Amino acid sequence: MNDASRPILQNISSIQFSIYDQNSTQVFTTSTIGQGWNTTLTVGSAVKYYYRIQATTNSGRKIGTCGEVYKLSCFPTSPQSSQFRFEDQLTPFGFTVVTNESLGNCP
Repeated sequence: MNDASRPILQNISSIQFSIYDQNSTQVFTTSTIGQGWNTTLTVGSAVKYYYRIQATTNSGRKIGTCGEVYKLSCFPTSPQSSQFRFEDQLTPFGFTVVTNESLGNCP
Protein backbone atom coordinates (compact mmCIF):
# COMPACT_ATOMS: atom_id res chain seq x y z
CA MET A 1 0.00 0.00 0.00
CA ASN A 2 1.36 3.40 -0.85
CA ASP A 3 1.77 5.40 2.33
CA ALA A 4 1.97 9.00 1.17
CA SER A 5 1.70 11.18 -1.90
CA ARG A 6 4.22 13.99 -2.09
CA PRO A 7 6.12 15.83 -4.76
CA ILE A 8 9.83 15.10 -5.02
CA LEU A 9 11.52 18.46 -5.48
CA GLN A 10 14.87 20.07 -6.17
CA ASN A 11 15.76 23.77 -6.28
CA ILE A 12 12.32 24.89 -5.06
CA SER A 13 11.96 27.84 -2.67
CA SER A 14 8.18 27.68 -2.14
CA ILE A 15 5.29 25.36 -2.99
CA GLN A 16 1.53 25.00 -2.83
CA PHE A 17 0.53 21.31 -3.09
CA SER A 18 -3.17 20.42 -3.11
CA ILE A 19 -5.19 17.21 -3.52
CA TYR A 20 -8.82 17.13 -4.72
CA ASP A 21 -11.36 14.31 -4.81
CA GLN A 22 -13.49 13.44 -7.84
CA ASN A 23 -16.05 16.07 -6.78
CA SER A 24 -13.37 18.81 -6.88
CA THR A 25 -13.42 19.07 -3.08
CA GLN A 26 -10.01 19.92 -1.65
CA VAL A 27 -9.00 17.12 0.73
CA PHE A 28 -5.42 18.24 1.44
CA THR A 29 -3.21 21.28 0.99
CA THR A 30 0.23 22.29 2.21
CA SER A 31 2.88 24.89 1.58
CA THR A 32 5.54 22.91 3.49
CA ILE A 33 8.24 21.53 1.19
CA GLY A 34 8.52 17.76 1.60
CA GLN A 35 5.18 17.31 3.35
CA GLY A 36 2.98 14.58 1.91
CA TRP A 37 -0.64 13.54 2.06
CA ASN A 38 -1.57 10.43 4.05
CA THR A 39 -5.04 8.98 4.24
CA THR A 40 -6.81 5.95 5.62
CA LEU A 41 -7.78 3.36 3.02
CA THR A 42 -10.36 0.65 2.88
CA VAL A 43 -8.69 -2.68 2.09
CA GLY A 44 -9.37 -3.69 -1.49
CA SER A 45 -9.78 -0.15 -2.76
CA ALA A 46 -8.21 2.07 -5.40
CA VAL A 47 -9.40 5.69 -5.33
CA LYS A 48 -8.37 8.35 -7.85
CA TYR A 49 -7.62 11.91 -6.73
CA TYR A 50 -6.22 14.93 -8.55
CA TYR A 51 -3.20 17.01 -7.56
CA ARG A 52 -2.18 20.57 -8.28
CA ILE A 53 1.32 21.88 -7.63
CA GLN A 54 2.34 25.52 -7.90
CA ALA A 55 5.94 26.29 -7.01
CA THR A 56 8.64 28.92 -7.23
CA THR A 57 12.18 27.88 -8.09
CA ASN A 58 15.24 29.17 -6.26
CA SER A 59 15.78 31.53 -9.21
CA GLY A 60 12.26 32.99 -8.85
CA ARG A 61 10.60 31.20 -11.78
CA LYS A 62 6.98 30.17 -11.21
CA ILE A 63 6.06 26.65 -12.35
CA GLY A 64 3.09 24.35 -11.95
CA THR A 65 1.57 21.03 -12.89
CA CYS A 66 -1.62 19.03 -12.38
CA GLY A 67 -2.33 15.32 -12.62
CA GLU A 68 -3.83 12.21 -11.09
CA VAL A 69 -2.76 10.32 -8.00
CA TYR A 70 -4.22 7.09 -6.66
CA LYS A 71 -4.54 5.82 -3.12
CA LEU A 72 -4.08 2.09 -3.56
CA SER A 73 -4.45 -0.99 -1.43
CA CYS A 74 -4.79 -3.05 -4.64
CA PHE A 75 -4.45 -2.50 -8.39
CA PRO A 76 -7.64 -1.49 -10.23
CA THR A 77 -8.50 -3.16 -13.55
CA SER A 78 -7.80 0.11 -15.35
CA PRO A 79 -5.24 1.58 -15.79
CA GLN A 80 -2.87 -1.41 -15.91
CA SER A 81 -0.55 -1.92 -12.94
CA SER A 82 2.47 -1.14 -15.16
CA GLN A 83 1.17 2.44 -15.50
CA PHE A 84 1.61 3.20 -11.78
CA ARG A 85 4.80 4.66 -10.30
CA PHE A 86 5.85 4.44 -6.66
CA GLU A 87 8.35 6.56 -4.76
CA ASP A 88 10.80 3.68 -4.35
CA GLN A 89 11.09 3.52 -8.16
CA LEU A 90 12.56 7.01 -8.52
CA THR A 91 16.32 7.43 -8.47
CA PRO A 92 18.00 10.74 -7.52
CA PHE A 93 18.69 11.26 -11.24
CA GLY A 94 15.05 10.92 -12.33
CA PHE A 95 15.13 7.36 -13.62
CA THR A 96 12.66 4.64 -12.68
CA VAL A 97 13.59 1.19 -11.40
CA VAL A 98 11.57 -1.84 -10.29
CA THR A 99 9.31 -1.24 -7.28
CA ASN A 100 9.24 -3.26 -4.07
CA GLU A 101 5.49 -2.63 -3.70
CA SER A 102 3.45 -5.82 -3.55
CA LEU A 103 -0.22 -5.23 -4.32
CA GLY A 104 -2.83 -7.68 -5.53
CA ASN A 105 -5.64 -6.92 -7.93
CA CYS A 106 -8.80 -5.23 -6.65
CA PRO A 107 -11.93 -7.36 -6.48
